[in-house]
Amino acid sequence: MTEAERLLRAARRADGTIALGELKRLVFSRRRRRSTLLALEELLAKEGLLYAWLHILGGAKTRSSVGRIDDDGP
Repeated sequence: MTEAERLLRAARRADGTIALGELKRLVFSRRRRRSTLLALEELLAKEGLLYAWLHILGGAKTRSSVGRIDDDGP
């Protein structure tokens, strides 16, 4: 079992859902290798949770910000 799989397993609730807040706490509790984070994102994509994960980390665009035009450029 990889480190990414262990993180995902630790954040999985008894009903099978994943506690993304707990996963975030586990990920940021210590330094993680880039390869572990990429593997974790792949696992979350398979679970259909990648967008939610990126949103929690602040890297996903919401629907209201996608079409916005800024004067400062792209």
